Amino acid sequence: MHNYYTILGIADFSGAEEIKAAHRRLSKRYHPDLNNGNKLYEERFREIQHAYEQLRDPLTKERHDNRLRYFYAAKNTYTTPIPEVPVVQPDDPVISWRRSRGAVIAFFILAFLFSGVLFSKPWETNAGKQETFSIGSERETVLNAQGKPHWTTKQGSIEMWAYGKSFVIFQDGTVSNYLNIDSNLHITAPFYE
Repeated sequence: MHNYYTILGIADFSGAEEIKAAHRRLSKRYHPDLNNGNKLYEERFREIQHAYEQLRDPLTKERHDNRLRYFYAAKNTYTTPIPEVPVVQPDDPVISWRRSRGAVIAFFILAFLFSGVLFSKPWETNAGKQETFSIGSERETVLNAQGKPHWTTKQGSIEMWAYGKSFVIFQDGTVSNYLNIDSNLHITAPFYE
C-alpha cells in the first residue's frame, strides 16, 4: 500500500496546509527542469505529483486515511501462540483413561445441549426482531444490533468501531457514517424518494 504522506515526507493524517507546503517544497527540489532532465528526479517528481493529487481532494484523502487506519489496525493484531503438546505413546494407560473420561464428558455435554434444544422456545419467537441501525443512531442501538465490536479507535469526538472489515463511525456519540465491506452490518435501508 502506498502511503502518500510518506512520499510527501509529512506525518500521517496531516492537514491541507501541511500537504500543500510539502508539495511546493518537494516540487522545487525534484523538478526535472531544475535537475537537467535526470530520470531519477523525474520519477520522484511524478510520485510527488501523484501523492499531492490524491491528498488534495478531500474525498480521496478520506478514503486513503481510512485505508491507512485499517492497514495500521490489521498490522497491530496479535495472535496467541499455539502451546506445545508433549508427545505421548498411544498404548499409554493414561491415554486410555483420558479417552474414556473424555467420552463420558462429551456425552454429558451433548445431552445438555440437546436438552436445551428440546426444551427451548421455538425459533419463530425471535424471527423478525433483529435490531438495525442507521445514520443518526446512538451507540447503544448499534451495540444491540451488532454486538461488541472487534476493535475500536477514538480520536477527539470521532470514534470508529470495526466489525471484521466493516466500520461504523460515530461523531459525538451518534452514527455519522458506515462502511459495510463485509455486508455484515444490520443497517436500516435508507428511503429515497
